[in-house]
Amino acid sequence: MKGVEQQRTRRLRDGEEDALLKAANPHTKVLITAALDTCCRVGELLALTFDDVDFDHDVIRVRAETAKTWARAV
Repeated sequence: MKGVEQQRTRRLRDGEEDALLKAANPHTKVLITAALDTCCRVGELLALTFDDVDFDHDVIRVRAETAKTWARAV
């Protein structure tokens, strides 16, 4: 149904994360790890700039224009 967000209930099963990372190339592995650790969407991660990352406080800020619903800190 257009305009209605579908809830996702799929979670990785035991061993799937390891298998996924083992099969990934080095660049994709970094993106997969970031997605799994932050729960960010791929588009949110790819849109990040260094200004969005606070290395001193270990915070990533997802800008409202790239977030699906609103700005958030991860």
